[in-house]
Amino acid sequence: MVVGDRREIIEYNTVSNQTRILVNGGQNLIALDMDFRSKELYFSDVTHNKLYKVQVPPTGSVLLNRDHILLEDGVYVPDGMALDWINKNLYWTDEALDTISVLSLTTNQRVTLLDLNFEKPRGIVVDPRLSQRWMYWTDWGEQAYIDKAGLDGSNRQRIVNTNLGFPNGLTIDFTENKLYWIDAVLHSISTCDFDGENKAQLFQSDSVFAHPFGIDIFENTIYWTDWQHSAVIKADAECVTGCSATTL
Repeated sequence: MVVGDRREIIEYNTVSNQTRILVNGGQNLIALDMDFRSKELYFSDVTHNKLYKVQVPPTGSVLLNRDHILLEDGVYVPDGMALDWINKNLYWTDEALDTISVLSLTTNQRVTLLDLNFEKPRGIVVDPRLSQRWMYWTDWGEQAYIDKAGLDGSNRQRIVNTNLGFPNGLTIDFTENKLYWIDAVLHSISTCDFDGENKAQLFQSDSVFAHPFGIDIFENTIYWTDWQHSAVIKADAECVTGCSATTL
């Protein structure tokens, strides 16, 4: 597992429980994604207003410097980031600009895909599989919602607009074709189909979900970060009642 901790990016081995700092020298590292084939980390710093790319070192850690800057012009509050690992495109939300943009990692061409009807865009995920080719994102403005659009920004659709408070991170279960998101106001994790159907709240706890931020899923386990607890926490994704959470 790879997780951002504001100033550092940390690797956590879920089998041995050992940790290693991969990247240090950040100021406010928020959004993070990784190409596991090439072992490249992509992340944002919302204090320095930059996007970075770092090759995972075989040993030790990397100290950030200007050589690692992927993009700095026209970047302000890149709160969310998602990598299209098939087509080598990097997507991000910018809360200050109210935009979703994409950067080609092969040509360095940058395009603003969407710049209307945003309040506070936050988390973003992409599904580049040929059978899907959608991106999904959260917006925690006054009228919070979750939308989706094609990877080129076309065919925008609202899929969730009820029972939302402060939807932060979201993630895709590629095996079950489901979307999961975490809510910092409702203190909960919820799920739905890709079209917004079969919506259900899986977990809710004011104490466990004090201020949840990021979320991911692997096999049958959901992992999330919590700013107030300063921790990574996990729970069984298939649990319905009597669920227990474990802090890593």
